[in-house]
Amino acid sequence: MKKEYYNRGKKIEVEQLTDTVAIKQEASSERTKDAVSIEKNFGTRTKISADTRNASRLHEQQEIFEKAGYVFIKPNENTSSILGSRAQRSELPNTGSIFVDQEGDIKVGTGRLTIKFKPSVSKSEIDALLEQKNLKIIRQLKFADSLYEIEVQDMADPLDLSVELHNNEKIEYAEPVFNQHIPQRYIPADPKYNDQWQWKGGIAIEKAWDNTKGEGIKVAVIDNGIDISNPDLSASMLTTGGYFKDNSLGETIFVKEITGFPKGNHGTFCSGMAIARSDNGQFGCGAANNASFIPIACLGDQVGSQLTLARSIAYAADPTTEIPDANKDNGADIISCSLGPNGGHWTLTSVLEAALNFATSNGRKGLGTPVFWAVDNTTQPISEDEVCSHPTTIAVGRSKQSDTEDGSAFGPELDFLAPGVNVHSIYSNGNFVSDTGTSYAAPCAAGIGALVLSVNPKINCKSVREILQETCDKIGGVDYGTTGHHIKYGYGRINAANAVYAAMNKK
Repeated sequence: MKKEYYNRGKKIEVEQLTDTVAIKQEASSERTKDAVSIEKNFGTRTKISADTRNASRLHEQQEIFEKAGYVFIKPNENTSSILGSRAQRSELPNTGSIFVDQEGDIKVGTGRLTIKFKPSVSKSEIDALLEQKNLKIIRQLKFADSLYEIEVQDMADPLDLSVELHNNEKIEYAEPVFNQHIPQRYIPADPKYNDQWQWKGGIAIEKAWDNTKGEGIKVAVIDNGIDISNPDLSASMLTTGGYFKDNSLGETIFVKEITGFPKGNHGTFCSGMAIARSDNGQFGCGAANNASFIPIACLGDQVGSQLTLARSIAYAADPTTEIPDANKDNGADIISCSLGPNGGHWTLTSVLEAALNFATSNGRKGLGTPVFWAVDNTTQPISEDEVCSHPTTIAVGRSKQSDTEDGSAFGPELDFLAPGVNVHSIYSNGNFVSDTGTSYAAPCAAGIGALVLSVNPKINCKSVREILQETCDKIGGVDYGTTGHHIKYGYGRINAANAVYAAMNKK
């Protein structure tokens, strides 16, 4: 069945699979037993199909969701009755309708919307409208005015209701919240080198370290999991870190704890590139190796909503968005994220856009927190990735040791390149390896951004970006034209020493 909804003002068409639902299992250790129990009690497990041009991608997507703990079933009569009334949702709290977009990507409905009301609408009008539509407020999202996470009640269809609310004169946008696959921007490792060439090579970071190693700057790395016990990371870690997880009711909650923090090689490697400690006799070091570290884990199993990613970014910039009594001043000065699909479109939701706007405008007491993001690892236009091409994000591609680009996404939105091919950093459980991907170029650049702020903490988000762009080396033997920009190289390859010197001299 074809369905429509609006995303950032654009009409999106998806296919809803009316004969299949997704049920999220609980504890991972019990998933095999739980899957058998779900099939026995609620229906028959099935392989899904849809009217899509990319059937193989659809099957890959189902496998990813199943690894993340989802069971896809054709519901029995009893289950269909429960699903028909959200009043009985407690019996199946982690169940969602399945949608497939034109790329063959699965989206699992959550029964929730993000709704932003227009500035002129009063709180009493908001309450009245929500009551009229029988909508329950889950939380007010504090990174934008009058923005709410809402749960749809009774038998209302979330997508139909989102379209109806989109056309309401009191509402800026109303968008459904989907759980989806948001993977790590990661490519398998190439053979190791014997040392971290990324710091020995042409980015001149050793000269930058003569002036600063990132002292006084807080760097947040957002990923699926990070081995925070690694001595290269634990020494610099702040207590403001935390992770998101689903509770027994299917709600995503923030946990400000170290206990239970999820591990992951990708996030550990990224964190090491940005802030791994130096001079401690352990492994290698990161670009800003004396900066402080805020680890944030979201999207467990690489499956979750852009709302959770938005909350992660907003929390990194301002902890009070999740912890009301937190100190705003404990927010990150730099944010690095290397999550996103490879080789396909990525549609930016309004709620993630709101979080990006919030972080880059409200972070650092209004100076803005720069957000570094890894571009797609494949040769496709960055414009097809609405997150990296958004004006707020600093889009980073990868370069080789030979100072040439390495086939990552291209276009006018590319800011610059940073080392990301056969670079060395830490993995979970005390390993030190080489790996390749834009995922590692972004935290490398983010660490250099931290060096810039360390020598001049009063400059704003826009100035950080401009300094990094203007001080790049024009590598590759290509023509950068009158603008100084090349679609495959951006403004060039980042140069740490030049950037730090420019920041020191900026009034």
